[in-house]
Amino acid sequence: MLVEKVRDLCSSNFAYFREPVFQAGFIIGVVLVLLVVLLFWLVLSKRSHCEAISVAEDGGLFVLSTAALKTFLKRIVLEFSKAEMKEVRILKKRGGIMLTLLLQVYPDTDVITLRSRLRERILSDAAKKLGVADQIQSIDIKISKMRDDGATPVVPIEEREEPKGGAEVKKESLSEGLLPPLQ
Repeated sequence: MLVEKVRDLCSSNFAYFREPVFQAGFIIGVVLVLLVVLLFWLVLSKRSHCEAISVAEDGGLFVLSTAALKTFLKRIVLEFSKAEMKEVRILKKRGGIMLTLLLQVYPDTDVITLRSRLRERILSDAAKKLGVADQIQSIDIKISKMRDDGATPVVPIEEREEPKGGAEVKKESLSEGLLPPLQ
């Protein structure tokens, strides 16, 4: 009985949902909203994407492509033995560019020292060799992964009883207690 009253109330008050004119208008409205959102997103993403860096000089214009800048940054990161570059993102900002380096490092890497030395090296080489250091606003370094090089042995944790009565513990050779490195 209650269900019938609710159904009658909904059918009398919301009958316009079944009309084809309303359905067509609703679909057109949803499509227009999605198009506006897509257009807005495309405009914003195009603004932040950088294709080249232009530097005005006395004799003309110096243009450095992002591909050349990425190669330059990869060469610098290769000089650091404990880091490997996975990706470089170059975003255009109002006064210059923002670099984001995604690195993979080894577990024993001193990340704080690596971070500071890498920033200093990028800025000094960009100033000396390319002349674009003044356009670099920030250098974000993100560590995406720690890499296991297999050199650190993985030793299983075993629960052992402590020897009683002063008996000496027999030391196992390293080769017996190690597991193979994970790959």
